[in-house]
Formats: sequence, C-alpha cells, structure tokens
Amino acid sequence: MVYGPKEGGSTPLAYWNSQYADDTLVTKSQAYNATQAAIWVLLQKYGVPSNNLTSEAPYVKHNPLSLRLLDGANANEVLRTEPQASALGFSGDTKFAYDPATKTWRTGLLTITEGEKYNGLYKLTLPEGMTAVDEEGNDISGTTIRAGRGFYLVSTTKPTQSATVSASSTLTWLKETRQYSPVNSTEFQHMIGALIYTKDVSTSVTTQPATEGSLSVTKNVEGEENSTTAFKFNVTLSDTSINGTYGAMDFTNGVATFELRNGEAAVAEHLPAGVTYTVAEEANGAYTTTWDGQTGSIVAEKTVAATCTNTLKPTDPTPAEPTTTDDDTTEETKPASDTTESKPAPKQPAAVPDTGDSTNNAPIVGLAIAGAAALSIAFIWGGSSRRRHGDHLR
Repeated sequence: MVYGPKEGGSTPLAYWNSQYADDTLVTKSQAYNATQAAIWVLLQKYGVPSNNLTSEAPYVKHNPLSLRLLDGANANEVLRTEPQASALGFSGDTKFAYDPATKTWRTGLLTITEGEKYNGLYKLTLPEGMTAVDEEGNDISGTTIRAGRGFYLVSTTKPTQSATVSASSTLTWLKETRQYSPVNSTEFQHMIGALIYTKDVSTSVTTQPATEGSLSVTKNVEGEENSTTAFKFNVTLSDTSINGTYGAMDFTNGVATFELRNGEAAVAEHLPAGVTYTVAEEANGAYTTTWDGQTGSIVAEKTVAATCTNTLKPTDPTPAEPTTTDDDTTEETKPASDTTESKPAPKQPAAVPDTGDSTNNAPIVGLAIAGAAALSIAFIWGGSSRRRHGDHLR
C-alpha cells in the first residue's frame, strides 16, 4: 500500500480499498449505514408507517452490503401462518427389496414433504434394526434432514412385517410485527419487533415388507453316460432394473448368463415376487431338448423350477469292413476264372471185361463201343497204308 499510486492524493487505505475491498470488507461506518438502509427497506416493505426507503433508492442500489442483507432477509422465506402437521408427509417407494451391492434390504428413494415456507429440519424415528442413509450412502439415522432431500431406509435382515417410520421437527413462524416508537423524545429511532412462535410437528409412514422368491434352473442329460458337456443358459427377467449377484446368478439389466452340466443346478435368490422370467439354452445340434417350466413368474416365499433335459441323438451305424483273402484281395475284387483256359482231356478208362453182372452195364457198354470204334479207325488207317505201300512195290 505504501508504494501504491499517489495520483489524486491517494492514501494507502484508499488504495487498499480500491484494490481489495468489496461488500464483505467494510469499515465500521460502512457496515452501520448498510445495515440501517436494509432495515429501513424492510420496514417499508412490511408496511410499518413512516418508512419510505425502497431497494430502488440510489442510497441502497449503490451499497453492495445493503443489497446482500436484503437478499438474505427475503420476507418470502418467513413462515407467516401457523404450520400444520397435515402439510407434512413422505413420498417415494416404501417397499423393501434386496440390494445385492450391500447384501441388505432397502426401500426405494424417499423424501419428506412439507408446506410452503416451512423450512424444517426433520429427525427420523426408526424401528430397531433399521437405519437411514442418504443418496451417497452416509448414515443419517441420528441427524436431521431437510425436506426434499432423498434418503433410503435400510435393514440388515429381511423385513417380513410392516413398520412405522416418523419424522418430526420444531418449526418457527412469524405471527405479526410491531413498531416501537420513542415517547417524548427525538433522540431515538423507531424500533421493530415481532411475535415469533414455535410449533412441534410430525408425520409418519408405514413401510412394506420384502416379498421375494427364488428361481432354480436344472440340467439333465439322457442317452449319454458320464456326460461332461457344458451347456450355456440365459435367464431374462421382465424387470430390467435388476443388476448384481442374486444367489448363483449375476444379472445385468435383468439378464443372467451361466453354464450347467448334467445333474447341476443354479439358483437365483431374493428375486422380487411377480417378476416374470424366461430361460433359454444355447442350441447344441447333438441333442434334442425338452423343457419343464421354461417360463413363469417368481412366487413369494417359494422356489420356482425350470428343468432342461437334453437327449443325445443316435448316430448312423458304421459300414462293415470288407473281408480279405491271404493274398490281400477281397472276394468282390478277385478276378473271375478264365473259362477259355484249356484243360487236359480226361483219360479214357480201360476196357472192362464182361463178368456177367448186368448192374451198370450201360456205362460199360458205352465205353466198349467207344473202344471198338477206336480200333476200327486204327485198322482202316493201317490197311490203307499197306495198300499204298504194296502198290509202290509193284
């Protein structure tokens, strides 16, 4: 400040004020005048006689602290009528449901509602074993909460009965204002006073217990001994807001995917009653598939079952192997015998002497005739030869 500009007779304090001062950094005199101006404006606004200063006056418009005080003292934020408990209530879903992220049961998002300008801070009264958390998960059970701020009711055990939750507050309201004027004196200003009252108010709501059930999916394989094939399944729920781990199934937007083998089962627990489901299996061409309970609805306090049975399809018989001979040639491919191949003529049997036995004479006689014919031919051939030879001698 000492080395600040000296033009125009500037002092270190004036230089500081020009560089750093605002409506929160003021002198004692500036604070007094700003507060006085704000009070006069409020007196005029409330209809107190002999007060004509408004927020549009230059004295107020050019005083930042006065404007800030007026903004903070807005009369619209002051409750001017007696508050009523009938103007309070709860809004939101009071039914408990399983929360897989925390493994607890919680309601939907709740808020406290109140009348206009009530501006209350409410304390919750909860049943044993129940807590309240805000939208960030912070425990607010032993604190107060403003109307309109969201929170959840939480139970570490499954709620099976209805319960009552209440919210209470002490509200302040302004009945009327009064002006106090000095008597027989001009040295003091008028003073303003108010009749301020408080009133205890409360409201309550009844929570609803959790209604939930389970879904079991079972795999059976028939026609195949000691089957180890893994089959892929999808479970699709009608409620797409279901996310997280429910028993043995992990859901994303209401859909769970898992694998099962012969004799295995997967069970989804804590599903809301009334939600519908569909179970599907990825196709496997080696099996035929039948279902029992493939679709349905979750039933409160019960386990609904879906059973998928796969039957192995029969395979085509394997063709018999062809038989082979010692020379590795099959019967079907072995070449046929050459029927034109010459064979040695059978030997003629010797003449059979006549024994007087007439049994089987026909074959013997035939053979004898054949032998006689052969001798005759030889005799003829030999005679001809001799004649030719004799003619030659002659």
